[in-house]
Amino acid sequence: MAKRKFKNIKDFGNPRKSERRKYLETMMADMGLTSLSELSPEERRRWLKAARPSPMVEKKLREMGYSIHSNRNKRSLGSKERSGNILGLHKVANLSAASADVTVALREFISLLKRKTIHDISKFQRIISSEILQDKDFDSNKLKAELETFLADNEEDVVFLKFYIENLVQKASKYNSEYLKSTGVFDRADYGTLEEIMLSDQNLEIKIGHSDRDKVALIQQLLESLGYTLQIYGVDGKFESETENAVILFQQQNSLPVTGTVNAQTFNKLITDPKPLPVESRREHKRMLRQEQRGQGARSDAPRYHGNLQNIDLVYSGVDLDNASSMLSEYLVILDETASELGGRIKITSAFRDSYSQARIMYNNYKSRGVGSSRANSYLSRLYVRFPRISEIVNIYSGSRNKEDKIKAVEEIVETSWPKGGHRGGKSIDIRFGNKVKDILIETQNLATVDILQESDHFHVTIKSLNPGGIPSGHVRRFS
Repeated sequence: MAKRKFKNIKDFGNPRKSERRKYLETMMADMGLTSLSELSPEERRRWLKAARPSPMVEKKLREMGYSIHSNRNKRSLGSKERSGNILGLHKVANLSAASADVTVALREFISLLKRKTIHDISKFQRIISSEILQDKDFDSNKLKAELETFLADNEEDVVFLKFYIENLVQKASKYNSEYLKSTGVFDRADYGTLEEIMLSDQNLEIKIGHSDRDKVALIQQLLESLGYTLQIYGVDGKFESETENAVILFQQQNSLPVTGTVNAQTFNKLITDPKPLPVESRREHKRMLRQEQRGQGARSDAPRYHGNLQNIDLVYSGVDLDNASSMLSEYLVILDETASELGGRIKITSAFRDSYSQARIMYNNYKSRGVGSSRANSYLSRLYVRFPRISEIVNIYSGSRNKEDKIKAVEEIVETSWPKGGHRGGKSIDIRFGNKVKDILIETQNLATVDILQESDHFHVTIKSLNPGGIPSGHVRRFS
């Protein structure tokens, strides 16, 4: 069956279409999409849900004097004139989807707790109450720490629950962002005065975890206006990895020192004569962000890492650095310079992976230890203990299906269940053991926050931030 393409926005007033259909098409045109097939299955379900209004959206429509079930409205809900009101409805739909996500994550989390912990759930409810989730000063790190303390106090296995904690915190943070945007908290800030204050501060330093949400929101609005899109969280007043990546991209485009931190020099450039992200780069950037959310590689004509990396080799032709995150791109420059100073070479064996590649590599590692053997089962279970449905993946790989069917079945699990971090987020690389390699990696921890995991035949390296100090220099985890 051929996939139906959406028509140009000028045709959205067609009275033969339902208002629901026209609303959906308007939303898609606003986001630069032409077909539902461009979206992942999960995203597609959310778009269709947004066009099938919840009671909150129905109420909003009635207040506006519109019905989505008839074509007798004086103006079409999907017309150009309605673009401003559509944005309001879009916010409601996004908030509804975020609320559903955090509810599912919460239920899944509670289902894993011991019965005696659930009986003493009142403290847990205070930790993640609606007041906390809707607070302008919501702090995801604080929420994570309080959850871990609560679990430790109740003798729960914090290590086993680590992924579920992170998943719940991520969904809570997303809900907080959507709630703040829907209420327009940062639309009411006095940015004129704030801008003057920040311009006069020669010691300005705004980076991940910054506590002044209005200052962060001002920076986010400036970045968005210049085309450095914040696709996932938007202007929410929280300086996290998405904002840091946008700052890095801005610094790269404007020939500034690339740190991911907004200092006086970077902020002054944001205000006075900034270079916007070029239109073509902007389209590619948005496309790559959409692809990243789907866990798929977005190819570009030129590599996204910068400089002539004289001391770094790609061991295989399939090593994908084109889809490295902005932060990893800059870390590669640091890594190259450090290797040069210490007289060593870096050999990268793996970088970005889409869901299929992740499933294929897992299968090859599993098979090399003996399909169905306790050694293979234990290896995979221990290496990915923090990820969901790993026991299901082990069962698939130990089963009787052919290789390709196994990989495709696990690809679906990875795509729909696993977080978009590490290799799949373009933030990790694997580096082969070699002379001075460990010393080089440890030295880079003095220049950035770098997580190093030593596995059986390589180092798994993940860049967390371009600011050092998050992980002490010399800290190398081991997988045995």
